[in-house]
Amino acid sequence: MKTGALCVVAILCLFMLSACGFSPNEEKIKGDLIGRTITTGGEGPFTRHWRFDSLSEFESFSIVDKKSSGDIIEYTVQLTVNDHKGDMRSGTCKIVYRKESGEWKIANVLGW
Repeated sequence: MKTGALCVVAILCLFMLSACGFSPNEEKIKGDLIGRTITTGGEGPFTRHWRFDSLSEFESFSIVDKKSSGDIIEYTVQLTVNDHKGDMRSGTCKIVYRKESGEWKIANVLGW
């Protein structure tokens, strides 16, 4: 019985360790954006800010490019967001993830 329990624990540990290595997918990225604010538009009077408040704001979202280098992944995403108050934005932005303590965390978001 001890050997069986040890095998189960070992398999679970291996599964958890391998899951940490998976890079973020579209759903994780959208979830990680909630609560963040990015700058959109140009400079001066054209500068605007978008705060991601809810997953329901995402009208569309797709990863169009992904570049990996060690513990850093840079995603280029195409998205359309709508705050349901009449403000809608579309564009491409870059989202940079860094692996910290075995987990992928957003390091930077560059607006469109």
